[in-house]
Amino acid sequence: MQNGSSNVDFDTLRCLECGATIPVSKAIAAAHEAHHRQLFEEAERQIAERAAGLEREVNERVEAVILQRISEVNDNARNCVAIEIADLKRQISEKNEQVEAAREMELALRAERRALEERTKAADLEIARKLDAERQAIEASISTRLEEEHRLRIADKDKALQDALRVNQELNRKLQQGSQQSQGEVLEEELETILKCAFPTDQIEPVPNGVNGADVIHKVISQSGIVCGTIVWEAKRTKK
Repeated sequence: MQNGSSNVDFDTLRCLECGATIPVSKAIAAAHEAHHRQLFEEAERQIAERAAGLEREVNERVEAVILQRISEVNDNARNCVAIEIADLKRQISEKNEQVEAAREMELALRAERRALEERTKAADLEIARKLDAERQAIEASISTRLEEEHRLRIADKDKALQDALRVNQELNRKLQQGSQQSQGEVLEEELETILKCAFPTDQIEPVPNGVNGADVIHKVISQSGIVCGTIVWEAKRTKK
């Protein structure tokens, strides 16, 4: 741009340091660009600072939320753990009570079993004593009865023997007139008949003729069929 009344050039500018001329439009553009660049940089700085602040705020909020959630989770976990621990303690207490009850029951059962064993032993001892006393009483009764039966049998035998002796004496007296042989045979037969009548359960057999020794063999037999002994009889005419 030029003015007709002066030689001053308003379209250029001279650099005071290097003396170079710079078009005004370029200087304004450069200044405007520098200003805008400064404004842009400032805006970027402010945006960056605001973004950093927002990021910090977001991070702080996120961290606070996370810490809160962690605290809530920890509280819930502690509550859950506390509940679990309380439940475990309760279960342990119940188990201990059950174990103690079972122990008490076992002790009671053992005591009852010992008492039962003692009562059983006492009962067995009492039964053994009673059985022994009854056995002794039975043995004494049997012994007394056997002795009485034996005494009665001996008495019967003695009586029968005395009767036989009296009959024998009577036969001897009656046979004094006959021959000795015939008298002996008659006497033996009579003696055998008397013995068989007196002792029907015994075995009475005559000795065959010609055999030396007694005239009649008398085997005494008990009621059970056992041979208790043997009596030999001989019939003779004699004064004694």
